[in-house]
Amino acid sequence: MKYILITLLITFTLSSQQFSTDIYHTYTVEHSDFDEHYWLIVNNKDGAELDENSFRWEYKEKNLSPKTLAMELAPAIQNDGQVLLTMPSFGFFNELAQLPYPQVRFPLELGDSIYVEQKIAKNISKDSMIVRGYLKVVKLDRLDIKGRVPKDIIKRWTLEAHSLDNPNYTAIYVYSNALGFEKMIYELDGKKIQLTHQSIFSLGI
Repeated sequence: MKYILITLLITFTLSSQQFSTDIYHTYTVEHSDFDEHYWLIVNNKDGAELDENSFRWEYKEKNLSPKTLAMELAPAIQNDGQVLLTMPSFGFFNELAQLPYPQVRFPLELGDSIYVEQKIAKNISKDSMIVRGYLKVVKLDRLDIKGRVPKDIIKRWTLEAHSLDNPNYTAIYVYSNALGFEKMIYELDGKKIQLTHQSIFSLGI
């Protein structure tokens, strides 16, 4: 099976400390249908005017002289009650919106379900459609860190995402209170797209 390797760097300008201004979250992305390599970057530099509820996706070729292929401002939510990450609408990422966006609502407990209706663009003319689906918390791991108190300082939740409009569209989201969304695995009519968190670094480094 072919896989595309993409690096996704995300800077969130949100109100909580986890995704603070000038922090990059780096993901790799595997796609089962492509060989090409790209960068996907989000930042608030270069004159981008972002508020606490938005961030910017930037899609680049992955080479020594990267060319920007697409750029997009996207909404986001992060507060004490909810975290929601919208996916880019360009290229093959557009199909990810057929499932509920990665999101959690607090307090988050094993067995919780979230019903979702989200409006997305249906075609290039920007006609909209409503996508219906739900997420369910199916697993909770508590990670003990040696020498740290309390021992279960890191919690990791696994959520299943399902489309109510297309049963062949499913996803797995892994969220932790340490890194946010650590992994997003999409199964779309036989295609697989996987985003895996790799690292965090500051623009000030």
